[in-house]
Amino acid sequence: MLIHGGTIVDGTGAPPQRADLAVRGDTIAEIGEFSGAAEETINACGRIVSPGFIDLHSHSDHLLLINPLAESKVLQGVTCEVGGNCGFSAAPLSEERKLNLAESLAAHGAEVDWQTMGGFLARLEREGLGLNFATLVGHGNLRGIVVGYEDRKAALGEIEEMRGQARRALQEGAFGISAGLIYPPGCYADVEELAGVCSALRGGGFFSIHIRDEGAHLLEAIEEALEVARRSRAPLQLSHLKATGEENWGLVRKALERIENARAEGMEISADVYPYTATNTVLCAVLPDWMKVGGKQAMLARLREKAMLKRIEREWGERARKASQWKEYVISRSYAVEYKGLESKPMSEVCREIGEGPLEVIAKLLLADEGRTEIMRFCLCEEDIEEVLCRPWVMVGSDAAAKDLRKDWGHPHPRGFGTFPRILAEYVRRRGVLSLQEAIRKMTSLPAWRLGMTDRGRIAPRCKADLVIFDPDSIADQATYARAMQPPRGIDWVIVNGVVVARGGELTKARPGRVLRTPNKTFTAQTRQ
Repeated sequence: MLIHGGTIVDGTGAPPQRADLAVRGDTIAEIGEFSGAAEETINACGRIVSPGFIDLHSHSDHLLLINPLAESKVLQGVTCEVGGNCGFSAAPLSEERKLNLAESLAAHGAEVDWQTMGGFLARLEREGLGLNFATLVGHGNLRGIVVGYEDRKAALGEIEEMRGQARRALQEGAFGISAGLIYPPGCYADVEELAGVCSALRGGGFFSIHIRDEGAHLLEAIEEALEVARRSRAPLQLSHLKATGEENWGLVRKALERIENARAEGMEISADVYPYTATNTVLCAVLPDWMKVGGKQAMLARLREKAMLKRIEREWGERARKASQWKEYVISRSYAVEYKGLESKPMSEVCREIGEGPLEVIAKLLLADEGRTEIMRFCLCEEDIEEVLCRPWVMVGSDAAAKDLRKDWGHPHPRGFGTFPRILAEYVRRRGVLSLQEAIRKMTSLPAWRLGMTDRGRIAPRCKADLVIFDPDSIADQATYARAMQPPRGIDWVIVNGVVVARGGELTKARPGRVLRTPNKTFTAQTRQ
């Protein structure tokens, strides 16, 4: 392949340069001026040629078995996704986790036929992918297998068993460990447990954490994450760094100060951010942790008990009764047919339609679809996003799963369809808070560095030919909160391992993507001893 006449932004932060690019097989061969014939020649005059974007914080995982072409990500220029975030990965599996995944896949005719990380990655390889995939192993998976969904301190022997499970997943290819401290069972873990499990990373990899509180207790949650990293000596990745709730806006400045003080002390810390002012998660995340003890079925049983709802009401006070306190929450998806019409509506409006208070409505929605209801919450501010995004150690992550543009996904968050073009359109071209080369560094070589990959995330000879060719003047996200399932504009070509996977905004349906496994030889050697 010969890519002729483009302006190369190589991913390192270096200034753009006008040059041709020669690709041989799956690898970049040379950069310079070339003429003559090639099997495929792409005219990139007036276009930017950059490394393919690496989505360090994705949630596609087992959903790639439903959507192996990863349409919503590939059309954004994403050539590599990293799954297993926020404490949940597709493997290894407890019985509870296996049942939940089986329920998710059954509606699409797929089944869970793996137990281990190695089994899952092999399954993806047999499927074939439109992009590259790497994964972390979820601490929630490990705790689910060893401790279950109980709210109790893990015994020393159990911590050692979780560490052993983590080592096995890392040896089978995981790039690190993730934790989600607002979700069960991870929310029941303490610093001692997390540090003990993460000591498995002394042979390689990093620790990614969805911290325990992103609102009023943001600073305490940051300190907890730093303490886990200090004790375990694991490199730390802070997931979707932000402050939720208008009363907490501005707290990120203090959080950033604490992080940068720790970095100055020699700690290896980085973070990711998405460029939107709404979050997206499951509705059951708003419930108290004690409601979720024992797993999903136990939670649903408690939602049927008046005494349990009364207990929540005592804890929440007016929040349990006043619909106006839920106006920033929007129903993103309901899996119950009778509530599909509520998608895209604020919870305050839903309460009026149903004619009951917030707590009763939450219980109805969760009981109707076995706890799967999803929400968006409009609780972030642009100033905080810019503050985080501009730090040189912060990269971009969508915090979203890959989707196709035809299935019923309810009322999804636009970040799954527009994150990477939005960075280039909004924060480079319109606001000017990032240079083009710095924005691309945050989406390419910086996440590649975090993963320990030396042959992706850059345009250089002997690097893999994961490439995006786009018009810098027209590239933009078109996904909105009202109509999220819209592909971006301005991306002409997306190339994965030397094969064109998207041309002119349309998929070619090629599946040249690879399952990537950790390249850390130190870790592999250590675990084989």
